[in-house]
Amino acid sequence: PEIDWNKDRRKEQLGDGSSASEVKEFKGNIPNNWHILSYSALVSAKTHHGAAGPDTGDTGGEDENHNSEDLPEVSRDDDPRIAIRGGIDTGLFLHGIFERLSFDDLRDDRTKLEELREQPRISRQDLLDSIKAARVIAERLDTFPDSGEWSQDDRKFLNLLEWILCAAETPLKAGSNENAAPFALRDLRDNHTVKEMEFYMHVPCIKNMAALNNIVRSKEYAEDKYVGNLYHRINDDIDKEQVITANDVQGFMTGSLDLFFEHDGKYYVADYKSNIITEHRNKPGSYNREAMQRTIYDSHYDFQYVIYTVAMHRFLKHKLGDSYDYDTHIGGLYYLFLRGMRGENSEINGSVPGVYYVRLPRELVEKADQFFANAEENEKGSSAGSSGNPESDPKQNNQQSGNQQNKQQSKQ
Repeated sequence: PEIDWNKDRRKEQLGDGSSASEVKEFKGNIPNNWHILSYSALVSAKTHHGAAGPDTGDTGGEDENHNSEDLPEVSRDDDPRIAIRGGIDTGLFLHGIFERLSFDDLRDDRTKLEELREQPRISRQDLLDSIKAARVIAERLDTFPDSGEWSQDDRKFLNLLEWILCAAETPLKAGSNENAAPFALRDLRDNHTVKEMEFYMHVPCIKNMAALNNIVRSKEYAEDKYVGNLYHRINDDIDKEQVITANDVQGFMTGSLDLFFEHDGKYYVADYKSNIITEHRNKPGSYNREAMQRTIYDSHYDFQYVIYTVAMHRFLKHKLGDSYDYDTHIGGLYYLFLRGMRGENSEINGSVPGVYYVRLPRELVEKADQFFANAEENEKGSSAGSSGNPESDPKQNNQQSGNQQNKQQSKQ
């Protein structure tokens, strides 16, 4: 007779078959406060990735020490800084370009573009044949929903290329050292950079995550003159808003640094922003320091750059070991508002439109580091106490994989 293998196997498992196996009841406790945290998940619901940044009113339209009437008008149709709409798609498009650009090639690209300008007419194909950055832009346009005219029109494709090259040529002033020579993205060497560097920082059980508000926006630093301080200008707003309200959380803090790089022995983070922050954005002075300060404050980017600085601090402490020193090795963080960056010689009254530089005090960073590392002290709502394991786990690669949702939330 044919053997019923399933019946025999069941008999073997149940013995004589007189009774079925009992299903055990789970009586344990599964904690529901374990999370993969990100900056965007922590801050309140104010948008930081919408079609436009916060309206800064009279504070953002003109440079406070510069008559905007003296600034040249720019055609809205010709300038992609103005004509390309805001939103997540645009943010991802621009981030993708800078992620794929080779900084080593940018000076040569500029030279070749100037040679092409001697021709009566420059076609899109001329640019693609000669300039590596043009090929990167064309590749990204294939995935950009609004590519249309920018991909097909020779003149507009040239203007888009010019914008990207100008942004890479805009001086980044190292404000922590007035004697340091300014540099630009095109001066960086590719082997001294990591693009889209992901990190994970362990966050033990924190009963009072809201206490982070008191570290990032502490009145203790409101009058400090550290480079990039927001609060001595707008300190009336401090403590009026609790940006972070989450409590009783644990897990990992994650993020992606747009650009982590070394220059002249110091380490920096650059974060690209595509915000439209003023009504008068067709004037170079629109992205002045005051307008950028207000946008950073209203969009809660100050919480982002504290988290990013702690990640850089932990990473270098782990990699450099006993030789690491915050004051020696931390260069700071740049917020690069790409729509405001207009190339060489764009400085206005000591400030470069589109470039916001901040270097946080060592004491503030150490308090934030201790906050994320020391659960016992956090339960008291305090930032004091000894620091825990300083290691974070940056993933040094330029892949686009990972948590795409968090990446999209952080792009402007």
